[in-house]
Amino acid sequence: MSGRAALGIAFFGGGTGGHIYPSLAIAETLERLEPNARAVFITGDRPADESSLDGQLVFGHPTMRVAIGARPPSAKPHAMLRCVRAWGQAVRDSREALRELQAECDSIVAMSTGGYVSAPAAQAARVERVPLVLVSLDARIGKANRFISKRARHRLVAQNDGPKGWDAIGPIVGNRAIAPAAKPECRRMLGLDPDTPTLFIMGGSQGATSINVFMSALCDTSPDALDGWQVLHLAGDARAAADVQIAYESAGLRGRVLERQNPIGPAWGAADLALCRSGAGTVAEAHANGVPSIFLPYPYHRDQHQAANAQPLVDAGGAIVLEDRITPQANLEAVGPPLRELLASPERRNAMTRALGQLPCKDGASTCARLLIDAAKKV
Repeated sequence: MSGRAALGIAFFGGGTGGHIYPSLAIAETLERLEPNARAVFITGDRPADESSLDGQLVFGHPTMRVAIGARPPSAKPHAMLRCVRAWGQAVRDSREALRELQAECDSIVAMSTGGYVSAPAAQAARVERVPLVLVSLDARIGKANRFISKRARHRLVAQNDGPKGWDAIGPIVGNRAIAPAAKPECRRMLGLDPDTPTLFIMGGSQGATSINVFMSALCDTSPDALDGWQVLHLAGDARAAADVQIAYESAGLRGRVLERQNPIGPAWGAADLALCRSGAGTVAEAHANGVPSIFLPYPYHRDQHQAANAQPLVDAGGAIVLEDRITPQANLEAVGPPLRELLASPERRNAMTRALGQLPCKDGASTCARLLIDAAKKV
């Protein structure tokens, strides 16, 4: 890249694609407002971080990524020791990335989407005197975001309502997550039958073992539940995808199983019903595409923030939240009947779709983009 840019943006976040895709959505908006800006993504070193940015163009160029070796804090002594040992190098690597961006731009600003990767990067921004905009994606503010918030110029929450001291900007959804065409065409894009109702199953960017094994168990015990349907299942990794594909084929069910789908928009466009986790990004995408959903929040979060993410859609009548009971038998008993009911009831699914269409839909990406530009100008 030659010449200087007026604006540079450092995006902090990683560990899962859920912390990176919102940054890409905001970058889309920034490109319309500041087409000659530059960006660097300071992420974790997990494969999910790399795959989330693989092949993505930002401001017309392949994404510039700096992978730092941050580790999450933990109550377990050995894991906490790894976090502490990794902290210093993660801060130094982040500072170097910020200085390199600063050398290429008249002014720079940082944006954090939270998570453990963001904490050392936010510390680097403080030391380098780079203004920081913080976006909490989840309805409940996590520990990392509470730590980072002390260093942030703006504290935003990507929900329609937020806690005191945080500005609610609405969900952040990029073009990659919006259905690009009508249902039949989206199904054709994915190699599915264009005229068959489609159940979309996704456990987040890394998949969900309990959802994968539940669907395999459902195929084994009650394949008739999916009569007249086809399945698009994002299993998270190659081994899980192969196992689930075998389960569908053994039951004589139509389905396509992939590790992941990027862009995700055609998958939402193909769906008549979704069964998925309720990370903030997934909930926002279900809302934006009007897909009635059964949400199974990640069962190991102490604060159950994924359940809180989905609650506005539940209150509106556009989704239901069920407990993921982890074992296949327990989920067959708890999730199986509500899933069967929705699969068999187009009237209820249509009512849920209408309810989603009546929810407010703020453009969180545009609001955040404009705040980033404003923060950079005030340096």
